Amino acid sequence: GFGESAEPSALAKLLEKMHVKLKLVEQDEERCRTLSELLPKTMVICGDGTDQDLLISEGLATADACVALTGVDEENIILSMFAKRQSDAKIITKVNKPSLKKMTASVGLDSLISPMQLTANMIVQYVRAVQNSGGSHISTLYKLVDDRVEAIEFIAREGSKILGISLRELTLK
Repeated sequence: GFGESAEPSALAKLLEKMHVKLKLVEQDEERCRTLSELLPKTMVICGDGTDQDLLISEGLATADACVALTGVDEENIILSMFAKRQSDAKIITKVNKPSLKKMTASVGLDSLISPMQLTANMIVQYVRAVQNSGGSHISTLYKLVDDRVEAIEFIAREGSKILGISLRELTLK
């Protein structure tokens, strides 16, 4: 697979453990050296991940997967569209903006990841686990604005330290 990101090392480490042959494209030379040391089984290529000639010369046409992880949603989408035309690879695209996520389905990019959504899902899993363990006074969990916002309703029981304090004065997590 191919990818470019400020923080690809966690994914690459996981894939290395799974014995996946990786090629990682990174533009910053210092970062390339660091990644080469951190990821001994990964081929780190110092170059522009949006350079079509580079991607073709590194074997994009025969890749099993391409993961576009730049910090710019639009670059990820264009890179993924290019990869889709060049190969039969599984394409995974990082997209943060909800409006762009909807558009990508219309151009055939259906494997999207959103760090913001992944983080929100992890928080919700934690809250639900606490609720299910009986260690919480959560009464309701609401999903709002196309599942982009979640609101949790808590019950303040008699004797609670927060009773009689305005919301403005509360120290909330």
